Amino acid sequence: MPKEPTLQMSRLGRCRRQVGYQALRIPQSDPPTPEDQANLQRGNVQEPRVIEDLARRGFQVRDTGKDQRRVELVSSGGIIMRGRPDGLILEEDSWKILEVKSVGPKPFKQWRALGVAAFRPHYVATANGYMAATGIWQTRFEAATGEDLRIYTEYLSFNLPLWTSLVERWEQVWPTIRSGELPAPDYDGSDFHCSQRFCPWSSLCPSGLAYQEQEKIDVHVRRD
Repeated sequence: MPKEPTLQMSRLGRCRRQVGYQALRIPQSDPPTPEDQANLQRGNVQEPRVIEDLARRGFQVRDTGKDQRRVELVSSGGIIMRGRPDGLILEEDSWKILEVKSVGPKPFKQWRALGVAAFRPHYVATANGYMAATGIWQTRFEAATGEDLRIYTEYLSFNLPLWTSLVERWEQVWPTIRSGELPAPDYDGSDFHCSQRFCPWSSLCPSGLAYQEQEKIDVHVRRD
């Protein structure tokens, strides 16, 4: 059982059941594939390139790379939340949280069309955690794609109602995890978050299994 209610800020907007699997140290049924690991490595390579490009353009950037600082806060209900923003950037005489995200060409287009809140809500949840912990009330997202490093920049302001709901959500869920039980999934199996690519416990979860079955049906229909 988890010794203390500790939650990584990168998990704030994730499925409750996925966080339960991780907190209870249940072995992954669908660990990252070599392709997933290669994509992650590409992202690790692109992040410093983006930060170097910002510095060349005259921006002051700090707390990046090996100098990333850990931020932490404790909710009134005792949930310890920790994380490491990608950095801080000085813009128009004020510091902003800097978050760099490496995405493929298709997701890059989707992000630009939809905006970060619709494209990846968990990015928004994590950024609100960083802002609440630092008292820096705006985040600058740099979405990067391709070898030529195409960039899309988007700003996000702190959302107090969202942050309040996130904290309340985890304070309600954590007693279930502490008791050794898994919370209910957030998704019904029709969402891409249930896929093996996005959830390393997909094959253990009823929603993940439902998603995999639907994938098989979709493949069969396309072949026909």
